[in-house]
Amino acid sequence: MESITSFTEEQEKPGYHFLDRNNIIIKKEAKLASSKIIFEGTGNILFLEDGVQLKNSTISFLGNNSIIYLSSNKYEYRISTAVHNNCAVYIGKNCYMSSPVKILSTEGQSIFIGNDCLIALNVVLRNSDAHAVYDIETTQRINYPKSVFIGDHVWLGMESVILKGSQIGSGTIIASRSLVPNRIVPSNSMLAGSPAKIVKKGVFFEHQSTHTWTDTEICVHSTNNNSKFIYLKDDMTINIDEFIKKIQSCSTPQEKLNIYIYIYLVITIKIVFVSVIQKPTKATHSDPLS
Repeated sequence: MESITSFTEEQEKPGYHFLDRNNIIIKKEAKLASSKIIFEGTGNILFLEDGVQLKNSTISFLGNNSIIYLSSNKYEYRISTAVHNNCAVYIGKNCYMSSPVKILSTEGQSIFIGNDCLIALNVVLRNSDAHAVYDIETTQRINYPKSVFIGDHVWLGMESVILKGSQIGSGTIIASRSLVPNRIVPSNSMLAGSPAKIVKKGVFFEHQSTHTWTDTEICVHSTNNNSKFIYLKDDMTINIDEFIKKIQSCSTPQEKLNIYIYIYLVITIKIVFVSVIQKPTKATHSDPLS
């Protein structure tokens, strides 16, 4: 096992850094603060875009041939992430995390989080049940893992839990302590409960905190005509089933990395990961994944 709590002088330099057992860190300017990176397996890739700052975080590669991709971020990353064999975790640009979000990816599946997401305290995302369940009569397994997709500008409320197979569309709000099990959620929706159900459609939110608002500011913000966070499926939207097949067809983490870089650089920053969309009555912004 190799555990990294600070970068060496050589590792501080931008570029490819080859570690023991064929593990690789690819980075530009990145910082570790009260954080550690653990490699227990072989052939893994950690990709850190420019400006990544890990604080009170743990990244664990517990198996082989997996990849974790952290996009550039104006906020500090606060994550507790573990991947096992042949898995992938992708986090988009400028996602705010109140405390270490717990991400667990196993059984060759993936977890994708889009750009500009707001992740509150004690949020959990996982794509497997961790234990196999079988039907007595058929003897067949009935709880196979499934990848998780979170769109752009999604608000995951405090202590919410996102389970295998969930696809949450861009602009959606998941209320505190909600449990989302294997749900396909349209964009610009609000969910609450356990299991979570849609309580309102056609909503959007702004990142700015209301805690310090004065009476005047409350009045000023009583309406909002900003259409930036209203999402719509269009010809730029990525088909999620095709995307899953493409990722699962990759035999190496380097092949998966090439797909991420293509999406990030070629399709544009805003066109990243989203889910099946129900078209809102008013929409001016494209919805990236369906």
